[in-house]
Amino acid sequence: MLYFNLQIIRHGEVLEGYVIGYESRKQSSHRGTSGSTDAPIVEFEYDGERLQIPSQMSSAWHGFKVGDEVTFYFDPADKSEVILDSFYHKYGFGIFFALCGILQFIILWFTGKKEKPQKKGAA
Repeated sequence: MLYFNLQIIRHGEVLEGYVIGYESRKQSSHRGTSGSTDAPIVEFEYDGERLQIPSQMSSAWHGFKVGDEVTFYFDPADKSEVILDSFYHKYGFGIFFALCGILQFIILWFTGKKEKPQKKGAA
């Protein structure tokens, strides 16, 4: 996800638009719990066409109000989503999963190390 975001940030266009609402996305966990998160929908004009595209990131926390002007990254080749110009939307989720992976590696590294048994007769 972080790589995908960085590609759009690096090669996409920086545009401005307005948050016109939120798209609700149902979430469920492996424990059977469910809930919903919301992705801001950005309206903007591109190449003479008025577009309304949801952010790829959704959360329970609304960082933007309807009517807020926002800067975002947009890939004209893939008009399915936008990446809002905020730390959380650009890097937050990717960094979170990267840190979880690093932490898991560290835990497995230290719990997997066992003391080597000494050979009989060795001093």
